[in-house]
Amino acid sequence: MNTEELFNIELGVVADYISTLKKNSSKQDALLDKYNAINVAHYKEMLNARDDEEKEEINIKYTKELTKLVKSKDIYFDRLLVVSKFIVSTYTKELIPENRIQDYVDYYTETLSKVKNMSNSDPLFKAILIIILNEFFYYDNSEVLDYIYTNEVLMSYLNEAIIASLEPYKYEDDLSEVLKNIEVSDYGYINMDVFNYLIKNNNLYKFKVNNEANQIYTGVRVAEEALDELSTIKEKYYHVKRKINKEASALALTAILSTAIGLLGYVVVKRSHDKLAYVTSIETLDESGELVLSDGYLDKIDGGTATYVIEYTPWQRVNNGFIRDAKAYDVTYIGYDDLAKYLLLDFAALGIIPDSFTESKELLMPEDLYDTDITIVSRLNQENNAKTIHTEEEYSNAEQIGISLSIVALVTYAIFSITKKALNIRELRNTILDNEFTYKELKSDILTILDQYKNCNRNIAKLKDTFYDFCQKYEYLITDVNVLNKYNVMKL
Repeated sequence: MNTEELFNIELGVVADYISTLKKNSSKQDALLDKYNAINVAHYKEMLNARDDEEKEEINIKYTKELTKLVKSKDIYFDRLLVVSKFIVSTYTKELIPENRIQDYVDYYTETLSKVKNMSNSDPLFKAILIIILNEFFYYDNSEVLDYIYTNEVLMSYLNEAIIASLEPYKYEDDLSEVLKNIEVSDYGYINMDVFNYLIKNNNLYKFKVNNEANQIYTGVRVAEEALDELSTIKEKYYHVKRKINKEASALALTAILSTAIGLLGYVVVKRSHDKLAYVTSIETLDESGELVLSDGYLDKIDGGTATYVIEYTPWQRVNNGFIRDAKAYDVTYIGYDDLAKYLLLDFAALGIIPDSFTESKELLMPEDLYDTDITIVSRLNQENNAKTIHTEEEYSNAEQIGISLSIVALVTYAIFSITKKALNIRELRNTILDNEFTYKELKSDILTILDQYKNCNRNIAKLKDTFYDFCQKYEYLITDVNVLNKYNVMKL
């Protein structure tokens, strides 16, 4: 306790002592004059104090002056009585603030040890019981009770205070089990059920727990609603993007096909020598939520499976074509079934160092015309069966002529298909841009939304842990139906 509180305690001790003297006697008048003079002098000096340090000195000075006025045989008992009356009058209507409990615990344990002859006093042991109950409520243990256990007289008086506090519940059916565990003569032990029963049946504790539980529950519910809202916005963006990508993918596929046809020109004059490759299925997911499945023959992968998150910058023009930078994060060891979860990983926090590389192209395809960084997830699953691939062996003239004619026909078809798909995308895009959630607006916000979604997910996890721990500790006091339902679901 600070010196201001100690000064006030001494004021209370002196006032109590004066009240025990014969009324209107010369001794009472003289003591009352000194008491008032000290109080007035203290007040004046405190008004002129320059800082907290000087106030401390003033309080100590006048606390000593007040102590000299009382001729009590046991000043420590008197002090405890004054503080106890304050606690009983104040904290039977409200809980002791958590940041003040330790002050009272320290004061009572230190002062009780200095009392010369302990006698029962209702306010004293009512206050001690209040402190013990508050300790158990906040901390699940009690330093004051541990001290009481060391003294048979204190234990006896505390038992009497407990029995008196149980009096209002004497007709309750569940009290008999509690009462059989406590007797006034049983100095060495008090069953914890007694304290739990008193806390459970006190509306102060119930109100505080239900109020706090409801606040945490509301925080969880609001966060979940925010997450749902972000998910809805995110899905609207992905829905719009999927519509465009549906046609754009067809356009890209056609463009890739035409590129592949051009490459056949090189294959016309070359065959291949032996090369061993393995059947590999590839799942690719980008930020739009579009999942692309493909397969092919790749070099052997250690363990047969690999997962990478790859971040690409936009393509930049250089003298001989275009280049883009990329970072590949190896996340094979993180076992998510849902590829989308990899997009929410915090690589810096996980300590994953990427492999950086640069890609180059002479010409860009339609799917390359993005203007912000993009991220994809690619999962490779490889089978054990290998295939031999051949390279670098010339075709015959007849074979070259046949392939050349096929190339002409396929290129003509590719040009027609690309033109048709491009027109479809333009028409679809114009339609989408008339919607409430336009692709352009969503595209500018999606990175922010994804970041908010990730943070909201983390906040919910922390809030749920706090909510669950709180309910687990105070379940016996919770009556709020919504809180209990949520907690029971989380327990399952």
